[in-house]
Amino acid sequence: MTKDEKIIKTHHNYILGKLVPFFAHEMNNFITTISGYSQMALTLKKEDVIMKSIEQNEEICKKIRNFTSNIFTLAERDIFKKSPIRLKNILTFIDELYGYHLKKRNILLETTSTENSFLTCNKTLLNLFLFTLILDSEERFLKKEEEGKIEILTEEKEITYRDSSSEKSQFLEFNSKEIPTQEPELGWYALEKIAEIHKWHIEKEYTNGNEIKIKI
Repeated sequence: MTKDEKIIKTHHNYILGKLVPFFAHEMNNFITTISGYSQMALTLKKEDVIMKSIEQNEEICKKIRNFTSNIFTLAERDIFKKSPIRLKNILTFIDELYGYHLKKRNILLETTSTENSFLTCNKTLLNLFLFTLILDSEERFLKKEEEGKIEILTEEKEITYRDSSSEKSQFLEFNSKEIPTQEPELGWYALEKIAEIHKWHIEKEYTNGNEIKIKI
């Protein structure tokens, strides 16, 4: 494994580590809901209540299976194998996994993709690229205590990421001349190397918000 691949792996683990409290919180919410329905059924001991509780718990179990499936997708370890992917599916995955979490923090996530947008890449690395930007935007919004908006638009040869933050992302100023030793610079370096692996060109600018374009 090359140095750059090791850095990408390290950053992948870092992002997963940042998401662990979110994963744990959501799983606890699921468990609390299941427990609430079960306790109600055990307390009232009525057949209709028991059946309703079983139905509700089955719905929660379906959500848990979907949620854990998304976690496994994000945590995939084979992060250098490329394959054709539908970009719309990537955006749906991100929105399902993290969109409602952002909304609870007054951050609106809007994703748009043309139906036939395909890209040959590593799915986990693309998720890593986008989640790195999303977590960075979230951190800046929360630090400023401001409502925010994140937009991700995919077209046939371009992915555009925008946020409405009044604070400029450090990624816009980053230019890798040497290998950094810590985050967030390590993450910015990883994003540049992910782009190199896929032969993407990155354009960055700040105009009433941050904008990062990936030219495919």
